[in-house]
Formats: sequence, structure tokens, C-alpha cells
Amino acid sequence: MTSDELDRIIRGKNINFLIGSGASVGVYKTLSFGEKYPTFEELVCHKELTDDARIILYMYYFLEIIEPMNELNINELNNEKEMSVCENYYKLVQILYEYLQAESNETPKRINIYTTKYDLLFEKTYHSI
Repeated sequence: MTSDELDRIIRGKNINFLIGSGASVGVYKTLSFGEKYPTFEELVCHKELTDDARIILYMYYFLEIIEPMNELNINELNNEKEMSVCENYYKLVQILYEYLQAESNETPKRINIYTTKYDLLFEKTYHSI
């Protein structure tokens, strides 16, 4: 399928994207502790886990995963991998923005982006454009 054929199919339609948590790997940590270990979700959902242990796991999740997302300044990145990931986000959002700008006033102008995890890279990217 060519880009013109794809454009003809989706033009004027609502467009939805589902972005997996792996999209931000290199910038943000995932919920994996490594191949040989259970994931964060598997630990938190374990039926023998006490409420206190679950609270500690959620505190870890907030302090090690969520809070660093908020502190990241995409304009001050030094790591090549981080810069590459942020550049990919920027390219996607820029393409979608240009696509919406090319739509006429008679057709719907909606693109929804859903993520499988709390991902502030999209918010930071929107603010940078």
C-alpha cells in the first residue's frame, strides 16, 4: 500500500493510535526487573502479597517510575538513546499535526493517542511544538 492509498482510506476519519510502553524505553524505565524476574505487575497482583508489601511496591513505582518522568527536561538531554526516543515522539506528533492542518473544515479533525502506561513524553512533546 502506498502512502497515497493510505491517505485516501483514512482521510476524514477518526484516527486512533495505541502506543505501547516500549515506545519510551531508553528514557523511562519499564515495569520489568529483567527476564529472570517477575514484572512489577506480577508482583503487585500476587495473591500472597500483604497489603503493606503492596503499598511499598506502589511507593517504589511512584518514586522510581512516575516521579522521574515529571522531572525530565527534554531540552537538556545528553544521552544519545534518550535524544533518539524523544526525536521519534517529536516526528510522530509533528506528522499528525501536519496531517490535521491539511484537513478541510468539512471533515472531522480527530486523532486520538492512547498509551499503555502513564507516558509524559507525549505531553512534553506537545508543549515543545
